[in-house]
Amino acid sequence: MEKCKTRSKSAVYWIGMYKDIEKTVSMSNMPEIPEIPAERKDNPNTDATPTLAHCRSRFFTYNQQWYLIVADYYSKFPFIRKLKDLRSATITAITKLLFAEQGIPENFICDNGSQITSNEFRRFADEYGFEIVTSSPHYPRGHGFIERHVQAIKKTLIKCKETGDDPNLPLLAIRTTPIKDNSKSPAELLNGRKYKTTLPSKIHASPDHEESQQTWNRNMERVNKYYKKHANYQNSYEGRIFMFKFLCARHGTKDE
Repeated sequence: MEKCKTRSKSAVYWIGMYKDIEKTVSMSNMPEIPEIPAERKDNPNTDATPTLAHCRSRFFTYNQQWYLIVADYYSKFPFIRKLKDLRSATITAITKLLFAEQGIPENFICDNGSQITSNEFRRFADEYGFEIVTSSPHYPRGHGFIERHVQAIKKTLIKCKETGDDPNLPLLAIRTTPIKDNSKSPAELLNGRKYKTTLPSKIHASPDHEESQQTWNRNMERVNKYYKKHANYQNSYEGRIFMFKFLCARHGTKDE
């Protein structure tokens, strides 16, 4: 309920909005946005940075299917990947794709499973330059961060299966809902921009949007200038003579 209010507040507002939300949610079968960790109390790393620097992973099952979830401590953005099996080669390939999209972390904190402790995954860590940190059985609070993510994701999937709804929109809502009032969403913290959702909201351009647009315009001006110059030459008398000689030489005929 509170997450629904927080998400709505980030887009629209009217008098009595919270009461209307409570009434609508209580009468609806749509899955409520689950709570995700708001504070970094169980993070063993003392400093979090605006990158995928320290991330936590865990395997979980849902509907007889294995999944890998990865979340970084700074943005709390959950990445979910479906696994065809639990072989080390599969986990390594999935993790490589994730790092290729989001960057390589400093630390990859995970359970002490055979897939992670395998030689293949350790060679992958050495090649990509990140450290594997296995969770300690003497530090139970260190599991709380990723466990709350798993609970939120599984709760969403279960509710969507019961109602027959598409689970991707609720997962998008989890990633785009501000972690708490007057704060940014996991998507904004990770990518530095707002995601377009089904809520009516204005997407503001990034701070460097104008500079990037000017660079793009300059590049397009150079392309158009070259194109026009090339087109004018082809349409000129010299250009037609050149093309005629070129075609004659290509087909082995003599030009008169």
